[in-house]
Amino acid sequence: MDLILSMINRLFRLTKRDVRGLVFKYCEANNIKHTFNRKSALAGRDWFEGFLRRHKDLALRTPEATSIQRAIGFNQQKVRIFFDKL
Repeated sequence: MDLILSMINRLFRLTKRDVRGLVFKYCEANNIKHTFNRKSALAGRDWFEGFLRRHKDLALRTPEATSIQRAIGFNQQKVRIFFDKL
């Protein structure tokens, strides 16, 4: 849970599939018993739905594409100006 919240707070937009994959990998790496499908390497949908019910403060949304204007406007010079003002 802490890793997922940390990533969200750092503006990583996680999809449902991302979270299910992270949980599967975490369980495997820490030898935690689970009934997840090893072939798909994902935690189950039922597990995920229960997880969201238990953590109502967590909101996962589908990532949106960055607009071309925003991508163009994000360059070294503009970032430097921003931090100089900050």
